Amino acid sequence: MTKNEIRALISHHTAGFPCSAFFVKLPFPAKAAVFGNLRIPILCSSNSLRVLRPPPMTSTQLPNYLRANRKRLALSQDEVTFLLGTQSGAKVCRYERFVREPSLETALACEVIFKRSVSELFPGLYQKVEQEVAARARALVEKTDRRKPTRQTARKREAIAELAAPIS
Repeated sequence: MTKNEIRALISHHTAGFPCSAFFVKLPFPAKAAVFGNLRIPILCSSNSLRVLRPPPMTSTQLPNYLRANRKRLALSQDEVTFLLGTQSGAKVCRYERFVREPSLETALACEVIFKRSVSELFPGLYQKVEQEVAARARALVEKTDRRKPTRQTARKREAIAELAAPIS
């Protein structure tokens, strides 16, 4: 079976289905179909195969990417715990599982350890805070619009309006 035939088979089976998996029959055992940079995992079961569709792209981020960065540097949780200066490895585990949010000092220490900005390490938290600040800024814009215009209030309005702008 050629790549084009597999592509056609997959597109035929996925068209119009919101489900995350579908079954196809292929004449050979396969663990994944590879199309350029796209790798589609396939689970074998007797004659039919279950092809797992990649999750849809969403704009929401994971709360943090600590585990991925720890693995990238081949560090254990105990080693990261030591570098953070904490006593318990359970804290690092809780950060990685999104159970606990780190303090500012811990977040900055992570930035130093992983050589990534805090907003890159904690994009989900950053996105949440950014949206909350934008909402409060929109409320503040309405408040400042009622004041008498001066040079100072014009600068203030401009700064607040920039914060209140829709987040892309």
